[in-house]
Amino acid sequence: MSHALHCACQQLLLASVTPLDKLPRRKTDRAVVVPLPDAPARLSSATGETHYARLAQPLEEYVFTPIAGATTAPEVVIALEDGYEKRHLLRCGRCFLTWGYMLSWASFSDSASRTGRREDVVYVFDSQI
Repeated sequence: MSHALHCACQQLLLASVTPLDKLPRRKTDRAVVVPLPDAPARLSSATGETHYARLAQPLEEYVFTPIAGATTAPEVVIALEDGYEKRHLLRCGRCFLTWGYMLSWASFSDSASRTGRREDVVYVFDSQI
């Protein structure tokens, strides 16, 4: 069974075999954590459930660009209790509504050699679910 996330304008944003309300949430902003594995991956070793999700369009269709009519910056820095994180905002390709974000690799302590945005996980704003 497939579970989909649509924008308010009815544009398909992503599809998942896992119900989005069953995926983990971040403690900081309650965003739904949607892994984007290359192949079905085990969601939990305790239950044995597998998870697979795909964006409906290529990633570049969702990332803010100057030609996309974006009225906000493509990246924002958010102050947290224990530091800062850089978010790469994702928007609908049709109506430009911001629906989620990806984090910068700099937000992860074990990724010193990587730069740019981490593209294997999407965070969907709680208000979009």
